[in-house]
Amino acid sequence: METGYRIPRIRVIIKRPNWKKTDSLEEFTIVTFDYSPCSDEDKSKAGAWWKDAKDYNAKSDGLLSYTYSESRKDVDSAFTLSITPEQDKNKLTWADKIAQWDIVFIEEFNKIRYVGIVHKIRYSTRIGENGPERTISVEGNGFGELLKRFQLVLDTKLFIQAPAEIEDLRAKSEFITEGDKSLEGAITFYYEHFKKLISERGAGEQSVLKHIIEKYVVFDVDKNCKTFLPICQNLYQMGVNTIWDILRKIVPEPMYELFGRWDTKKNKYVIIARQCPYKVDDWKSLPIHKIKPVTLKEANIGRDDSDVYTVYYATAPSFGYTNNMVMVVDNLHKNIKIDDDRWKKYGYQPLSVELSFLKRDDIQPNNVEDALVKIGELLASWYENNDQYLAGVLSVISYEDNNATYPTVGNRLNSLGGEFYIDEIKRRWTYGNSPTSDINVIRGGRYSDDGKFMGTIPELSNRLNEIAA
Repeated sequence: METGYRIPRIRVIIKRPNWKKTDSLEEFTIVTFDYSPCSDEDKSKAGAWWKDAKDYNAKSDGLLSYTYSESRKDVDSAFTLSITPEQDKNKLTWADKIAQWDIVFIEEFNKIRYVGIVHKIRYSTRIGENGPERTISVEGNGFGELLKRFQLVLDTKLFIQAPAEIEDLRAKSEFITEGDKSLEGAITFYYEHFKKLISERGAGEQSVLKHIIEKYVVFDVDKNCKTFLPICQNLYQMGVNTIWDILRKIVPEPMYELFGRWDTKKNKYVIIARQCPYKVDDWKSLPIHKIKPVTLKEANIGRDDSDVYTVYYATAPSFGYTNNMVMVVDNLHKNIKIDDDRWKKYGYQPLSVELSFLKRDDIQPNNVEDALVKIGELLASWYENNDQYLAGVLSVISYEDNNATYPTVGNRLNSLGGEFYIDEIKRRWTYGNSPTSDINVIRGGRYSDDGKFMGTIPELSNRLNEIAA
């Protein structure tokens, strides 16, 4: 029998890493916001943020609202919490107790849905129509932001050994060129090597970041994607390097997708690294979520031509192609894919990718240039119908039962008689209301059973009119 939850189960937990302990990760629970009974003593357990952290395990029912988001485009999504300015018996508010770099866990329906890092705490007050209005706001970014802050500095002004170590990095990159390595192997190698260098030279804070990442972050890499390193022998650069920079060079847009999302089954923040689902089998293999019509509150869906391309090509670091060169140099025309029909309307609209690694699953090139031509054709197969796809926002009441899961970025969505690609999800909750999700979708339309795009959804207007009926 199907069961569902009408009363939202909301809980927000805030924890604090022990930044003084660098050999392993130690966390303390500062406060849990929920709606079980709590006393003034429960609220007063947490101390001021400037004191030494410990397991306060305070409780409060002072959470007013929250928002958070996850996107297929990046990993540093944002969240906000709004909290009442309640004072404990020590005259402290949550603005005095919550600190920057505290870790926020947002639960809905007894499952963690989002984890973020606190960066801003604000106390605001104003005179409203009914008197003083005071709130505390807590803001920050998603867990994937840690990959952009996990830094390695290679600079001769700071480290005398840097030139030798760079040579060592170049030598170790031969790991990639020795045989047919997988994309997963390349990512694992550079990720582990990066952590090793951090351990050898990192400061205490970076060591704690490493422990946080090791506990909460895992990778889900396309295991069928074979790669080789044609030209670029070193992904490290002089100056500041982040692990995200390294990963982005291995799996560059727009050929690959690199994004993060919280996995409720693994209870981990999962970094997805994969080639765009160019093939119909890849599209069909993506998990699909179905929206129940009764939960759909609002829809804003349509087509536009703001993201249309007419020229597709791939290049490698030493090739030196530029958009202007491709347009005017005759002998480069053989290396590009041109959409003649759309060119007549939109003119020269290039889409390109620069690759340090080349995929070899289905491509057996005689040389790098032949492989790049085929990659340009792959780009065209994924992006050429951008003016035909439906895109927009679907607002739904967040709902979970024993037959359905929350929609997740990077998966498919079944709604309004068609399928969509979930590009971004923004979730919000306000006291007294149910959690709501704004789902940004792209690539919408009719799809065949085997995953082929078949055009726009018929009678879409009638389907949309039923929402407001």
